[in-house]
Amino acid sequence: MDHDAADGPPYAAGLSLIDWVRQRGRWHELDGRLAGAGVDPRRLNLNRFLNLVYATMIDHLKIDRNVPARPRTQLDALLGVGAWSPPFAAPATPVVTDPDAPAWWYGDEDASQSFMHAVGAT
Repeated sequence: MDHDAADGPPYAAGLSLIDWVRQRGRWHELDGRLAGAGVDPRRLNLNRFLNLVYATMIDHLKIDRNVPARPRTQLDALLGVGAWSPPFAAPATPVVTDPDAPAWWYGDEDASQSFMHAVGAT
C-alpha cells in the first residue's frame, strides 16, 4: 500500500488496518515478532507499517476448506485492495462494486471459484 499526495491514500483501508492492529494482543504479537527480527515497527514509515499490518492480517485468515481463496478475496474487497497501486506502477483504476449486490457477493471471480468447486472441477 504505497501512495503519495497525487493519488491520495485509501484512508478507510488505513483506518481499518490501524483498528485491527489496536485490538488486544495484536500489537504485542506484531511488535514481538519484529523485535525478534531486530525491527522496531515504530520506526517504519506509515506505508510500510500498514503493509506489514495487512500482511499480518493475511497470516491470521481462517482458510475456507471449500473455497480457499474466499477469505483473502473478502479481506481484499473490504479493504479495497484492488484500488491500491504499487510504488512502481501507475495508479490503479478504482474497483467499482454494484451497490445492489447482496452482502454475500464478493465478485465474479469468487462466484466462478465457488461454482468450480461445487461441480468438482477444483
